[in-house]
Amino acid sequence: MGNDFTNDGHALSPELLNRHPEFELRRAGRYGLQRLRLWIHLYRSRKSLARMTAAQLDDLGLSYTQVKIEASRPFWDTDYDLVVKD
Repeated sequence: MGNDFTNDGHALSPELLNRHPEFELRRAGRYGLQRLRLWIHLYRSRKSLARMTAAQLDDLGLSYTQVKIEASRPFWDTDYDLVVKD
């Protein structure tokens, strides 16, 4: 890992390096880790919302119906698009 050179010792161009299978695997791993973190966050947030009292929901400006809808969504149901920086 971490070899940025061709077999003949010449450095790979950034364009080729970005398409290198090892780089793509690392990028996919970062994306997967970000996605997992987001899912954990959504799961915990939705469970917390579901446990809030009417007074707490009122403080947040949320209705019971809004919270019921949000809390019933599965953790993988997200409105977010992840961007992985190279």
